[in-house]
Amino acid sequence: MSKNECAKCKSSFEITKEDEVYLNKINVPQPSFCPDCRQQRRLSFRNERSLYYRKSDLSGKKIISIYPENSPYKVYSQEEWWSDEWDPLDYGRGFDFNRPFFTQFAELEKEVPKISLVTKSNENSDYVNWGMSLKNCYLITAARDNEDCLYSHWIWRSKDCVDCGYTYDCEICYECTDCANCYNLYYSQDCSNCKDSNFLKDCANCSNCFCCIGLRNKEYCISNKQYDETSYKEEIKKYLPFTHEFIKKVEDNLEEAIPKIPTKYYHGYSTVNCIGDYMIECKNCFNCFDIEKSEDCRYGENIMRCKDTVDCARTTLCEMCYEGLSTVNSYNTHFCIATWFSRDCMYCDNCNSCKNCFGCIGLNNKEYCILNKQYSKEDYESLRDKIIEYMKETKEFGEFFPAEMSPFKYEETVANEFYPEKEILIQARGEKEPGDSLKCVVTGKPYKLTAKEKGFYEKHSLPTPDKCPDQRHKERMEKRNPRKLHKRNCQKCNCEIMTTYAPDRPEKIYCKKCYLEQTY
Repeated sequence: MSKNECAKCKSSFEITKEDEVYLNKINVPQPSFCPDCRQQRRLSFRNERSLYYRKSDLSGKKIISIYPENSPYKVYSQEEWWSDEWDPLDYGRGFDFNRPFFTQFAELEKEVPKISLVTKSNENSDYVNWGMSLKNCYLITAARDNEDCLYSHWIWRSKDCVDCGYTYDCEICYECTDCANCYNLYYSQDCSNCKDSNFLKDCANCSNCFCCIGLRNKEYCISNKQYDETSYKEEIKKYLPFTHEFIKKVEDNLEEAIPKIPTKYYHGYSTVNCIGDYMIECKNCFNCFDIEKSEDCRYGENIMRCKDTVDCARTTLCEMCYEGLSTVNSYNTHFCIATWFSRDCMYCDNCNSCKNCFGCIGLNNKEYCILNKQYSKEDYESLRDKIIEYMKETKEFGEFFPAEMSPFKYEETVANEFYPEKEILIQARGEKEPGDSLKCVVTGKPYKLTAKEKGFYEKHSLPTPDKCPDQRHKERMEKRNPRKLHKRNCQKCNCEIMTTYAPDRPEKIYCKKCYLEQTY
């Protein structure tokens, strides 16, 4: 184990023995940034929620894009980008050993066309990004297999959900975060298999409950107090219809009750030898957040079904990948962005089904390319090795792309959600779908209600939101624990734990064993 000083924030960070073994295995030098700064740098290259109207640089037709009209990058619609109307190899160039690699890559980035949005197999869902198999959805991101969902993030296999985050297999849910298999649930967090309830936190298998924390297999409860069915329904009538003032009062009551209820030191289940938060069915994962069915991963976030993957974000079905962003179904790719179904690639952006490529952009089904120029196997390997040695001299090799190279404004990116520096801007710039215009009570920014959105609120007797979509998203994200680990002791058995609950938090933090004994 060694201690280094972060080149960005100047804090001290450890390179563990496990880190050294992994870096030696993939033949990459030790990072100069601490884990947080590495994560921030990666996430600064992903814009999920800021959409613009602009013209395609190929056809001139009007499109929706994550790149504004005045962007210095060429942007094609999805159909155009995937078509045979252009060839990314036409932009190929030789490597100049008199200039830094990142400078040459940044120049190529401005020449090779970019895809307008990252979506696939959607129906009547134009205003979405990083979405697949969506129907009748509007302004949702990082989403898959949803129908009639609005203003939500990281939502999967759900229907008729509005203003939700990290929500799976749910139906008719509103303002829910980290919920799964729920039905007709509003203003709730960390719940599973709950229905016909409001204002729940850390509840499972509950129905017809209101303002409750930590319940299991309960029905007809208010503020953790048991009622009979008739009394419950009569009491609930007193609270309807909800108003913003009443919602605020109930949420404040929940906050006051939190210290009385034991809280498990991490969110998730079925983990073995893991440290992090929001972990499901994982083994030997360290400093990972929002990770599912993965093994031997480190310093990652939003990772699904990965193995031996380190320093990656928004990554799925990958193995032996390092310092990657939005990489899918790839093997042995390092320092890559949105590189899918690829292997043995380095420093590539938006390359698909490629092998043995270095410093390439926008390639599909290619092999042995450097800076989008085709080589023979022998020439590729020789030049690649020379470039790597050159990059070691320039202190570039082993580092992810500098944040200054991101095509997005920092406040537009996912990085700003976890490492905020500026206010997030309004999404869907320019024209928007017709609707009633309102002004956010927090930011003063204007926003509109679509007809579909109004119908949802009216149908379920919910008040019209008084905050803009960006502010609502920001507040949902703030309800989740920060991605920072703290050493603490279980407040029942005193064993040592690593948790995202800071020592000054009001929750009563228990280790897994004590929590289960107390709750079930």
